[in-house]
Amino acid sequence: MNDAQSSSLKGCLARLESLGCDVPIPPRQEPKIAPVNGIVQPMVMPPPNRKGRTTNLTKKFRTVLDVMIRSKSSYQFRHAVNAVKLHVFNYHNLITRPMDLYTVKKRLENCYYFRAAEALEDILLIFSNCRSFNSPESPVFNDALALCDLLCARMAKLQGEIQTEVVEAPKIRFRARQSSKFVHLPVIKAPVLLQLPALRRGRGRPRGRPKFARVKRFLFNEHKDFPRSYNNAGKIIYDGTLVDY
Repeated sequence: MNDAQSSSLKGCLARLESLGCDVPIPPRQEPKIAPVNGIVQPMVMPPPNRKGRTTNLTKKFRTVLDVMIRSKSSYQFRHAVNAVKLHVFNYHNLITRPMDLYTVKKRLENCYYFRAAEALEDILLIFSNCRSFNSPESPVFNDALALCDLLCARMAKLQGEIQTEVVEAPKIRFRARQSSKFVHLPVIKAPVLLQLPALRRGRGRPRGRPKFARVKRFLFNEHKDFPRSYNNAGKIIYDGTLVDY
């Protein structure tokens, strides 16, 4: 990001940090993570000694982050950098704190942040890492500029809504009640024995087994009260009893 974008976003960060908090803010302690197969995945679950919160501003940041992820310019910043796949083996030597958009999204979903300013810090860390590793002429740097413009525009719309930061109570989910309109079919415990009639073709003798369509029509007319179904082989089943034909 350029100097104008940096000053604008730092002003937004300073305003978020100036918002009062009713409880003392615990310090952030993120240990350094070693790369695994060229990828460093930061923590997305809050540590036991520092539980996060869901505030009115962190919910607004979810909307801002979704807009950034849907942008075409965010393709290079959605996931963690794979140094082995991209053949940039010195990336983790230069960038000590990698960050990506999906990690920020998971942290927002898991209540990792204590306030919204911490989420903006991680987003600014993405642009800072890009500026430190990529040259100004690279396509990745240009995508970062376009994505940073989008972030500045979204933060400008939130300036009027950033008045105070309050904790929101989690929503209580109720289990859906089972419908009482469920129709219970009668269960026939005794096996049903069926005797199929001999169906004649023309005036000659019965030839082999009757066709399935005729058998089905006969069963439907003669035994309407019995629950029935058909298996994959096309044979008729009456309450678990297979009727061959």
